[in-house]
Amino acid sequence: MTLEVLSFGIGGILIGISVIGGGVELRELRVTKVGVAARCGAFLIGVIFVFMGLGLSDMVRQPPHDPVSHDFVPPAPAPAPAPAPGTGDGPKIVTVDGRPPQPQPPTPAQPVFTGLTGRAKLSWMVGPVAYEAVIETWGQAGVVRVAFHDSPSGMQNAVDQDLVLRQNSGITYYEGSNPRTAGTNQLDPTYSPDSFRVVQLQVNHWTITEICDLQRVCAPVTVIPL
Repeated sequence: MTLEVLSFGIGGILIGISVIGGGVELRELRVTKVGVAARCGAFLIGVIFVFMGLGLSDMVRQPPHDPVSHDFVPPAPAPAPAPAPGTGDGPKIVTVDGRPPQPQPPTPAQPVFTGLTGRAKLSWMVGPVAYEAVIETWGQAGVVRVAFHDSPSGMQNAVDQDLVLRQNSGITYYEGSNPRTAGTNQLDPTYSPDSFRVVQLQVNHWTITEICDLQRVCAPVTVIPL
């Protein structure tokens, strides 16, 4: 017999005595008559025992709350440490003959081209007309005098031009402007300014390889330093 059944039974008996008032005989059990005060006391005590039995029954049916298994949230596991360089599944350092690799010297940066300095004689052909020029440059500027035979008259003509170093779309060239009759400031409206392309042959060695005018007529150039 469980404790809650016993408590509930005692409470029921006491409530029964308070209602009947005693004078009950059941086999060997005999309850004498009781007064009004005793009946009231028995009723109150019986009610207490009945409620105690109900409370104990609820406690038996409901297991105690386990704060550890329900309320406690374990912290997230710490991330695994990253593998040290040269270990794990990542890239490994490859040695040569058991020796660690030697650091490679940095590739030297190419110097920025700032133009040519000096004088040279140039010659080229455009159709049947031969051109000869003397060019003088000092870095990013210069001058050139171009001499040629005028086809209609057969006379020797010479034109002076100003030069400025240009770099465009990977092409370096001296751009001519302000064509004028040699030795004067008189502009020559019939002459198309020239552009002289500059190409690097090797480190710190540049030269003029081609000439083009505004009509995109181009020709290879022969260079003789002066």
